[in-house]
Amino acid sequence: MRILVFIDSLGSGGAQRQLVQLAKGFQENGHEVEFLVYHDLNFFSSEVEALSIPIHLVSSNSSWKRVWKIRRFIRQGGYNVILSFLEVPNLLNVLSSLPFKNYKTYVGERSANPAIKTSFKKKLVRWPLILADGIVANSYSNVELLNSSVPFLSTSKQSVIYNSIDMSLWNPPIDYKFSAEKIQLIVAASHQYLKNASGLIQALQLLGDERERITIKWYGEESPDNSFKEALELRDELNLQSCIEFHPATREIQSVMMQADAVGLFSHYEGFPNVICEAMSLAKPVLVSNISDMPRLLGEEHPLTFNPSDPSSIAKSIKFMLSMTESELREEGQKNRSLAEMHFDKTQVVRQYLDLMQS
Repeated sequence: MRILVFIDSLGSGGAQRQLVQLAKGFQENGHEVEFLVYHDLNFFSSEVEALSIPIHLVSSNSSWKRVWKIRRFIRQGGYNVILSFLEVPNLLNVLSSLPFKNYKTYVGERSANPAIKTSFKKKLVRWPLILADGIVANSYSNVELLNSSVPFLSTSKQSVIYNSIDMSLWNPPIDYKFSAEKIQLIVAASHQYLKNASGLIQALQLLGDERERITIKWYGEESPDNSFKEALELRDELNLQSCIEFHPATREIQSVMMQADAVGLFSHYEGFPNVICEAMSLAKPVLVSNISDMPRLLGEEHPLTFNPSDPSSIAKSIKFMLSMTESELREEGQKNRSLAEMHFDKTQVVRQYLDLMQS
């Protein structure tokens, strides 16, 4: 098959990372793959180019001209399948198929933004998804949110395929020694209000002297909002500099995570958190908001999951982690690795997509 994968850019986002991994998998299975983007952001470009996968940039200062160019590119490309991720590429993918097409269209629904339920605009851009041959969500919670917002979408077109992890690359570190005396926790997330750095900092304040037993290192890019500035100010106001450090985003996040005792995510919502998939693959305990499919995977009321809107709930889960022995931390990590092998293995995920496209 000739497969075009379509997304806004090859910037440093979770959706971009997943689409790059899928493109690699499609190519490894003998299919021709090409990328289509409309923003010139290149975090993953070198990785894609190293595989000789073409990247097509369609740009214009005029939004309408860009839409027209994208439609023309898709329709004249001679592709068998168009797979898109994210809200706007999904909309352009299905609208480009009108009035008829001789290829299949699949859209990746990956947003768990609660505003989908109430925002007319967010509902409106999803109504045309009825034209797609398939809608692939990366969590069951996404499907529930989508159907509650746009109830006339055909359930027969909907699938859930979790994120893809190359288990041969994301191997647990050999003989890692967990530190139950002073936990080092890694957070890999951009700085946005939804990522909830302020909630984490408030939770650390509630820990009292126990917070001296944890060091948190947060790696992520700044966003246009004021969340990072406000988080820094709150941290400094509460004198928590020794508990939480902020670092720029890094391409070496796997190495950073391998050297940590645990990985955390404090978001108010996520489609499906890729960093948690990666942490589980590395056999790390995860401290994570009870969002998306986390309760389904880890178990309802898991002591390391919490309500992200409640700093006392976050603090309670941190306290529980601090109470765990080295053997308990190791056992928790091994459970996570087993779950990752069951749900995130790249070979299995790529096969699920290809089976869907070829059905």
